[in-house]
Amino acid sequence: MATTSNITKQTLEEEDALLFHGESEPDLEIEKPAKPPKTWRDKFLGIIQRKKGISNINMAMYYVVVIVIISGINFLGSTGPYVLTKFAKVPKSEQGRATGDISLFTECVKIPCIWIWGSFSDSIRSRKPIFLIGFTISALAISFIPMTTSFYTLLATRMSCSVGLAALLSVYLATIADYTSIKDRGKATGLVGLCLNIASLFNSFVLVNMPVWISGDGKGYLTTTQAGYVSFTIMSVYLLLVGVLSLFLLHDGEFARKEKKFNKNEIAKPKRNIIIRTITIFVEAITAMKDPLVALSYLAAFVSRMDANVSSFNSLWLIGELEEAGMSSSAALSKYGQISGTCSFISILTAPLIGLLSDRMSKTLLMSIITLFATFSFGSVLLVPNLQGWWVYPFFASMSISGIGVMVSSNILIAHAAPQEVRGSVMGLYNLMGSFGLATANKVGGIIYDINKRNPYLLITGSTAVLFIVTSIAMMLQLGRWLFGKSRQLSMIEGPQEKEEAAKALLVQVQ
Repeated sequence: MATTSNITKQTLEEEDALLFHGESEPDLEIEKPAKPPKTWRDKFLGIIQRKKGISNINMAMYYVVVIVIISGINFLGSTGPYVLTKFAKVPKSEQGRATGDISLFTECVKIPCIWIWGSFSDSIRSRKPIFLIGFTISALAISFIPMTTSFYTLLATRMSCSVGLAALLSVYLATIADYTSIKDRGKATGLVGLCLNIASLFNSFVLVNMPVWISGDGKGYLTTTQAGYVSFTIMSVYLLLVGVLSLFLLHDGEFARKEKKFNKNEIAKPKRNIIIRTITIFVEAITAMKDPLVALSYLAAFVSRMDANVSSFNSLWLIGELEEAGMSSSAALSKYGQISGTCSFISILTAPLIGLLSDRMSKTLLMSIITLFATFSFGSVLLVPNLQGWWVYPFFASMSISGIGVMVSSNILIAHAAPQEVRGSVMGLYNLMGSFGLATANKVGGIIYDINKRNPYLLITGSTAVLFIVTSIAMMLQLGRWLFGKSRQLSMIEGPQEKEEAAKALLVQVQ
């Protein structure tokens, strides 16, 4: 009887870890136990265990690359209204639709290119050339932006830039898995989230202020338009320089050392047509939706990218109001950078905090709480009369926290739910759903923005509310299955004393 009771208690603890706290099954990838590090230098920043062959310089350069990639993407988004006004000569009344069209077509370019670049990096067994190619294409495209004279030439330039950005996005997240051990990969990924905030601050306080600093707000030797030429040239050189440094300071590590083993395994496999292989990838990713958490992750990817895209409408609305009030385009861009940077600084600890909470509570419960907060944050646009008062700071800050929160929690959810054997396929469809969400927010939001500036925010509010409802239902179903399983296990325990002890343990876990 005692043996049966002990086994049942152990089963209770194991199932509680799997169901109630949302822990996933361990990865099939098993690393050999390593000796504990002798000094803090054996770990990056003293907390992240590196894989064999990876140095602290490689790790530091990787995080610099992440900051540069994200700051470049943010720079393109923040300077959108400035470019439309100064170079493309698009009227204010049409800039909402123009912004939506640019984002839609650039996403249509990114979606296939990300898959192509990712497959290419796998075939050559190296990430470094992809980083160099991506930075080079992006730098060249950005250098041509000031030369655009119409909407269509600007669109062509931005689509060319998307080819380079797709190369960078296809490998920058995969590299962290090449560099870090499994046990510290969560910390390393959390540090990536912190780099996203640093990139946003760097863009807000430095990059978008370059036209004002160079022109002296129109009072120097250069006009604001000429300062724009110089600013985009500096940005191009900045990207190209980091691309060259990445070729020398990054390392392919274990990813490259597995080449011989990879080739031997591939020889034994029959070659499949690329079309059949692509169809197989889609089928694997779709059939994974049998797990409700995977299906929820796909929806979360769609909504989270819509939420994160709200910054493009923030810049369009705020810069437009400041220009109508008599401020120059470069000064309005600088003012937007100050406000956006301040709000980004407030939300800088959001990603690490969510990472810590995800290890201590159910992933679905965390997602439900964050989406509820996000729904109220985006919906508060109905309470904002304009963007020229003190209220713009809490408004922008709450939306910044919400956007980062929904994105990070959805990334955590898919990392937890994706089956190990088809993880690559699932992550591919997850990113694809995110691209669809971003394209939807930009295209539909751009059209309805020209009708009313608050409409895109209400669109995002509705999508976030739907995610909250679906997540709450999933959480209740998960909790119901857990409680039903516990009640069945309690009924199997023999002896009143053992039942009482198990019931007390269950009550503590629920509380």
